Amino acid sequence: MHKAAFFSFSRDKIISSVYGGMAVTDDDELAEKLRQFQKKIGYPSHCWTFQQLFHPVLMDWLILPTYKTFGKYLLVLFQWLRVLSKAVHWKEKRGKRPCYFPKRMPNALAVLALNQFKKLEKFNNHRREIANFYYNELKNTGFELPLDSVDSKQTFLRFTIKRLKAHEIIKSVWQKNILIGDWYTIPIAPHDTQLEKVGYVLGSCPQAEKLAKVVLNLPTHINISEKEAKIVSDFIKSYGD
Repeated sequence: MHKAAFFSFSRDKIISSVYGGMAVTDDDELAEKLRQFQKKIGYPSHCWTFQQLFHPVLMDWLILPTYKTFGKYLLVLFQWLRVLSKAVHWKEKRGKRPCYFPKRMPNALAVLALNQFKKLEKFNNHRREIANFYYNELKNTGFELPLDSVDSKQTFLRFTIKRLKAHEIIKSVWQKNILIGDWYTIPIAPHDTQLEKVGYVLGSCPQAEKLAKVVLNLPTHINISEKEAKIVSDFIKSYGD
C-alpha cells in the first residue's frame, strides 16, 4: 500500500512554479518527518528565487513570441548570463547534486503554483483540444498515435507519436525554428546526460531504449495555439508517408 505521492511543478508541467513540487501523504508519522526535513534544509537564496520568477516573464513575453527570429538566441544568451536557469543543471547530468537542492519551496514560487491551480480546468481542456487537433491532423499518416486521444478525459502533458525517423524529424523541425520537444531521445533525459555517470547501465531498460529512438513529443502547453499546432503538424506530415 502506497503512503505518499509526489508531484512535480517544474517548468514543463501542467502546473508550473519553474522549480519545485509537492509531496502528499495520509500517514501522520511520515508527514511529520517531511515537516522536520523541510525545517532542516531551509530555503534557497533570494537571488536564485528571483531568477526563477524571471523565467515565466521572459519566456512568455519575449522569448517564445520571437522564437522563430531571435528568441532562441536570447534564451541561450540569458542562460549563459545566468539571468535564466536551465531546467536541468549540468551537475545532475553528471550524477551530482546542485548546491540549491534540496531546499524548501520559496513562498514566491508557491504562489505561482497556487494561482495556476485556479486555472487547472482551463489548462487541461486546452491540452485535450490540442491533442485532439494533432490526432485528427495525423490520423491518416504513417505516424503511430495514442489510441485514447479522441473523446478522452486524459490530459496530455505532451502528444507522443511514434515514427522510425523520430530523431531526424526533431532535428529538421528545430532547424526550421519550429519549437517541439526533444525530450526522451535517450532513456534518461536530457540528451546530453552522461548515462554512465548517473548510474544507468545500457540494456537495463530495453523498452525505454527502444522507444527513445522512435518517439517524438508534440507540444500541448497553454501557450501553443491551434494555428501553431497546425504549423507543427503540417511540417511533420511529410515524414508520415
